Amino acid sequence: MVGFQRRVARPNEPKPVYPGTSIDRYSEITAITYDGLVPGDFAFRSAQVGRQSLNIASKTGGYLLGMVIRKYDPYRNNYPYDNNVHITILVRGQVYAVVPEGQTPSFGQAVLCDPASGEVTYGKAGDPNDTGWKVLYVTGLTTDQGRNLVVYEKL
Repeated sequence: MVGFQRRVARPNEPKPVYPGTSIDRYSEITAITYDGLVPGDFAFRSAQVGRQSLNIASKTGGYLLGMVIRKYDPYRNNYPYDNNVHITILVRGQVYAVVPEGQTPSFGQAVLCDPASGEVTYGKAGDPNDTGWKVLYVTGLTTDQGRNLVVYEKL
């Protein structure tokens, strides 16, 4: 039996199948990026400003912050993802991501991200560059560019 939808989407709200759309948010932080991070990218801390918890994030670095997620802003209708912008980073939760070209993830695999290049691959938990995120499921959905979507989870 097909159920009813639980809520009505607001105009211009990101659709749930875009990379970087979070499914469940358990913990998130904000940061400033000078590196053009987009939703679905892993973000690394490239600097921390003073005593505040404000982070400057980039695609590479030494400390993994989490995944950049889409945020709906009813005042702007769009959320810009250019340089020098505040971004939201999901530290724990579930999120859609794009499968990198040439990769074939499967349920339970660890998501690996090379901090020197930002390249995402898949392997076993504990492998070098393990992000702590794992593949929850491959959706069978594709992006406008024909690339597959996957759901990552970190609890």
